[in-house]
Amino acid sequence: GPESRPSSITMEAKKRGTSRSDLLMVASTVEERLEQLGVQLRATPVYGRKFQIDELAFEAILDQKLSYANQRAKEYDVNSVRSIFALRKGVPTALLEKSRAVLVTSNTPLAKAANEYGRAASPSEDVSSVITDFVLANLAWLKLPMGAGSIPATQLLSLAYAALEPSETLLVEYLKEMEKLEEQGGITERDHQLLRSDPSAIESLVHLTSGDERAVGPQIVRETLLRVHEEIRGEESQKLTEEERAHRETRRAEEATREALREERARSQRVSEALYWRCDSHASYLAGSAAVGVAGTLGTAGVISVVGLRSDPSPLPWLVLGSVAVTVGGAVVNQMFGVPFTPLLGRFRERCCAWLFRRRAAKLDIDLTDFEVG
Repeated sequence: GPESRPSSITMEAKKRGTSRSDLLMVASTVEERLEQLGVQLRATPVYGRKFQIDELAFEAILDQKLSYANQRAKEYDVNSVRSIFALRKGVPTALLEKSRAVLVTSNTPLAKAANEYGRAASPSEDVSSVITDFVLANLAWLKLPMGAGSIPATQLLSLAYAALEPSETLLVEYLKEMEKLEEQGGITERDHQLLRSDPSAIESLVHLTSGDERAVGPQIVRETLLRVHEEIRGEESQKLTEEERAHRETRRAEEATREALREERARSQRVSEALYWRCDSHASYLAGSAAVGVAGTLGTAGVISVVGLRSDPSPLPWLVLGSVAVTVGGAVVNQMFGVPFTPLLGRFRERCCAWLFRRRAAKLDIDLTDFEVG
C-alpha cells in the first residue's frame, strides 16, 4: 500500500547508483567523518521528571502535522525533542547561539510541531527546540553576512533541488493510482515495480504534474511508465552502441599491434640477414687466411724437404710440394670466389660465420628466435 513507499534515502541512493555495501561502508565510518568535521558525539540524556516533556501531548501534535509510515521514526522524533529539553535543563533561551541545545532538521512539519508544543509548554522560550536547516542558514547569514557569503547560493541550489523532489502527498497519490491500475490489469507487476523504484519515474512524475498531487491520475501513471520504458530502451541502445564502438576500437588496436609486430619482425629479419651476410663475408676471409697460413706452413716444410733430400730419390718431397700447390690453389679459389675448396675448409668457414653472427647479434640485442643459423 501507500505506506510501503520507498524512503527519500532509498530513492537518492538509487539515483546516485549507491549500493547497499556502499551505504554500509558509510555507516561504519560515520563517527570518523563527524570527528573530522568537529562534531562531538554525546550520549542521549537520561530521563528526568523535572525536565521531561508530555510525550502524549507532543505525539498528538505530531499526528496532526505528520503521517508516519514507520512508528519507530515517530519514537525517535519524540525522544529527540525530549533530549533537547533535558539538555537545556529549563534555562531560558533568548538567542540561538546561546542556547544549550537545539535540533536542526530538514523535516519542516517536525519543526512546526516542536515549536507549537514549546510555546504551549514554555511560553518564555524564544528559540524553539527544533529548527530547520533553512532557518539556521538564514540566521547565520543575517548575523554575519560577510563571513558566510556562500550561504545564499547554497540555499538557492538546495531549494532548486528540493523543488524537483516529490512531496509526501504527491507520492501517496501516485502510489494509490499505481495500485488501482495494477488491480484493474492496466499495468503489470513489473511495471508497478519500475514505477515505484526507478528514479527516472519519480523525475518524470514531478515534471508531468509540476508537483501538484491533484494532477495525478491513470493517464499520468501511464505516461510516466511510457517515459520509463523509453529511457530504459535508450539506455540499452546507448549501451549496445558503446559496446560496439569499444569492440571496434579494440579490434583496431589489436590490428595496429599486429601490424607493428609484423613490421618489427620484418625489420629485425632484414637486419639479421644483412648482418649474416656481412659475417659470412668475414668468415670467408678468415677461412681463406687460414688456408693460406696452412699452405705457407706446408710450403716451408716442402722447401726444407727438397733442400734436405735432394740426393734422396724418395717421392716425399714431391708429395709435399703437390700438397702445397693444391692447398694454395684452394685458398686462392676460396678468396676469389667464396667457394670452399675442401669440406673441412667449408665447415671451418660455417663455424666462423655462426660464431661471428651470434656474437654481433648479442651486442646489437637482435632476437634470433625466427632466424636459422648454422
